[in-house]
Amino acid sequence: HDLRVRPVFHWTPRRVRAHLAIAFMAFACVRHLAYRVATQGETMSPRIIRDALLHRQCSLLRDRTTDRLYAVPLKPTAEAKTLYRMKGVPLNTSPYAIENN
Repeated sequence: HDLRVRPVFHWTPRRVRAHLAIAFMAFACVRHLAYRVATQGETMSPRIIRDALLHRQCSLLRDRTTDRLYAVPLKPTAEAKTLYRMKGVPLNTSPYAIENN
């Protein structure tokens, strides 16, 4: 199983419940993604799903002349491409400027 909620380093009941709720929601999301992948005729374990999404990272670069910040996404794995496509989420693979809010 992938529902690992221990150790819990919280002492108040409210924080323990919040910890368990977050762990359960993460578990439910991964199971939902595994189901969605299976309905498309492919198989992907919860561990592969977690690893694929965990490695969707980008490097941040600052242009010293303009002081603008840019994100350079790492190359996505085949599994990450599949997950993004299944959920209909665009997968940005080219560098882009990060705008100040």
